[in-house]
Order: sequence, then C-alpha cells, then structure tokens
Amino acid sequence: MSIKQKKKVDVSVCLYGKPYHTILAIKSLLKHSREHINKIYVTVEKNQPQKDSNGMYLLKQVLKDEPIVYFKPKYFYNLGELDFERTRNDAKYRYQIPYQYAFEQSDQDYVLVIHNDCLFHDDAVGKMLETFEKGPEKLAGTGAIGQCWVCPAAFENKCKSSTFDQYKPTKSELIEMMNRHDIPRREVTMRLINEGKIHPLPECRLNEHAALISTAIYRESSLPKGNNVTFAAGWGGNDWGTVWFHQMVNQGYVFKHHRLEDFATHSPFNSLGNGISAYSNSDIYWNSEELAKKHLLENYNVSLKPKPKTKVLSAINTVKVSTKRVLVKTINRFRK
Repeated sequence: MSIKQKKKVDVSVCLYGKPYHTILAIKSLLKHSREHINKIYVTVEKNQPQKDSNGMYLLKQVLKDEPIVYFKPKYFYNLGELDFERTRNDAKYRYQIPYQYAFEQSDQDYVLVIHNDCLFHDDAVGKMLETFEKGPEKLAGTGAIGQCWVCPAAFENKCKSSTFDQYKPTKSELIEMMNRHDIPRREVTMRLINEGKIHPLPECRLNEHAALISTAIYRESSLPKGNNVTFAAGWGGNDWGTVWFHQMVNQGYVFKHHRLEDFATHSPFNSLGNGISAYSNSDIYWNSEELAKKHLLENYNVSLKPKPKTKVLSAINTVKVSTKRVLVKTINRFRK
C-alpha cells in the first residue's frame, strides 16, 4: 500500500476575514491533495476585520459537501501575552490560540496548518508526507522554515532555510552581525539573544503558511500535556511559532524545509505581496477579496451568490455584531 493510500491528514485553517480567499484556499488544497485529507477544521475567529463578519455563512453554503468542522472560540487572541498555566488548564482560554483546537481534536497522524490566503497549485500534502516517511523518528514538522527576508544570517549567506540547523554562532558573533544590519523587531531580538536564545536564530520558525506537523509529537511536547508553548501565539518571541520552534529544536526534534513556492502561493491577490496588510487597509482588503472571488468563478465550478438561508443568517448576525459594538461603546463611555 502506498503512502498516499495509508496516510491521512486533518487540516487547520482560521477564518479571520477573507471568506473568498478562504474558500479558494480550501478548494485549491482539496483539488491537489484531497486523497490525503480526512477533515478540515475551520476556526471562525470571534472578532473579524473590516466589518466582514458573515464569512462563515458563505463558507457553509459553498463548501457544504466538504468534510469541514466549524469551531468558534469563546475568546479572541489579540496578539497579547498569554497566561501559561491558564493555557494549560483552561481549554476555552487555550482554544483562542489559532490552530490549537484542531491539534487537540484530530484523530489523524498529522495536522496541516494553512493560511486562509494561500492558493495551492500542487500536492503539498503528498510532498510533505513523503518527507515524513523518510524520517527521522523525531521529525516533528515540515514546511517553509525561517524568515530569511528579515534575518542578517541570510543576508550574509551564513544560513538558509535548508541548513538552519547547521549555523550555530556564538552570542558575541550574533550580536555583532545583528548590529551590522537594520533589522525589524530589534529590541525583542536583542532581548532574546541576551537571554541565550541563540539557536535557532530569533526569527527562525516553521512558517504557518503551510506546515505539516506530527499530531503525536505535538501533543506529547506542547501544551496542555507537554511543557512547551503552543505552535501559534507570540509567547514573548519575535513572531508566532518562534518560541515553540526554539524549544522543539533544542529538545532534539527535527524539522525539514519545503519551499512554499513549490506547491502554493501566499497572498496572491494582495498588491503588497503579504496578507497582514489587508487587515488594516480597507482598499487592499476588498480589492484582494474581489480578485479571489473572480479567480473562484473563473476556475472552479461554484456559485457564490448567497442563497436565502445565507442571507437571513448573515442579516441576523450583522444585527448582533452591530448591537454588540453599540453596547461596548456605551459601557466604555460610562466607565470613563
């Protein structure tokens, strides 16, 4: 029996705005990797950007025949610091962390984490499963490694994604190199270096754009059962996943690099080439959503016209969200 027949994967994706992108990400992933996928966990974030709060109802309509589990956490993770012990002991609190619900609910060997604005053009899951089959035993995850576009070690050709585990500078060497470059998040980076977090380098991580992670290793090593932090969330690091990645690598777990470009494009309809800019810029947000919608209509046999049930549910939710905003503003006014 081949690897494609016996290996199964659950997918975790967060719906934080961009419903057309999200539909396209799921559709394109299934187009190329359906045979490997058991089910898809869609976390519908409690808060939504650009007042685009009805995306879940469109997803449920368009993707009604797909094996999708929808989950809406009680809390919204707003990039702040998390309480470690509460994260361990309070599931409702813990499930605000992106992707965490799927890691704990999945009954498959692997969880594939994806961004909701990726467009897949090849079998990402099959390629990454082949990497896992080759091992080693402590292989914890595979996908695009590193944020080399902001890392001086990459600028100076001392390190790259496929050899991140080989470059181990001393503390003084790393500080000298950082001081030779204009780097983002300098204050955090220098704090981490002074705390002894030298290898992997402070910006290094397994990127969540498309990453396949061993379910068993994750559960054993990371919260709530293990003592490592979660895959997502900041935890005092430079970016999501950097602290988790540092802990895992220094405990002997192995990560293998896959070029994202070999099977997917991240944020293909954003004029700036990144996804995060859309959340604070309404023009970029809505223009890119229109382009994602156009791509869906031209390349997939889907109807994106809301049906009566979708319209009613969206209207009810719009009233709820608007009422909540008014109540919050009123309460805050009286608190001043």
